[in-house]
Amino acid sequence: MIGSILAAVTATAPATAPVPPNPCQPAESCRYVEGFSLHDNQGNPHPLRIGQWLTFVVDGRLSLFPGEVVTVDLSKATPVVTDHSVISDADREKALESVVTQQNAQSAAAGQEMLRSAPVAKSPLFDAPPGSLRIAFVQAAGRADMILRISNGFDRALIYKATILVPGRTSATLTTACPLRPSRPGVEGWPMPIYRIDLSDLTLGQPGASAPALQNCK
Repeated sequence: MIGSILAAVTATAPATAPVPPNPCQPAESCRYVEGFSLHDNQGNPHPLRIGQWLTFVVDGRLSLFPGEVVTVDLSKATPVVTDHSVISDADREKALESVVTQQNAQSAAAGQEMLRSAPVAKSPLFDAPPGSLRIAFVQAAGRADMILRISNGFDRALIYKATILVPGRTSATLTTACPLRPSRPGVEGWPMPIYRIDLSDLTLGQPGASAPALQNCK
């Protein structure tokens, strides 16, 4: 089912097709997206092939596919990706352990039931260099759940908007995007497969100001 729904983002070329030249100017504004595997709600994997050079930022929106990790510079008029990688399975599990640890801390503070025990995971892969953002978008191993982890390397709060592209829907959906406190990571999660997330209006707050309080945000 999910394979047919996502046909619009897949290509019929074989997986061994050579990578075409990068058509983007500047070249670092794009990355070649070979494809990724996305698990449906029953945990079944569906390999999706894209096989295209795609720009990171279009009309001010930063787009990420599952498994991508980027460092983002906010000093320009639009976000600029300064580093990009595709996350390995091992590092993905470290990211999810870190997510669970953070969520457990939040749940304990609110008197809610914790998810499960997990060690604190620290890795340069997920920590933002000072004066930048580090963003990871991953899917839990063998499950439909999606995780967005943003590490805020600024000494100011960060606010942003997020839209998601979900199988079975014909248009992007605005979703939860809680503000990040200065020099702290933030996590968002969804219990269904998402094949792209777009982040927009990435804005830093005033120096010394706390992150604004929004409904449904802890």
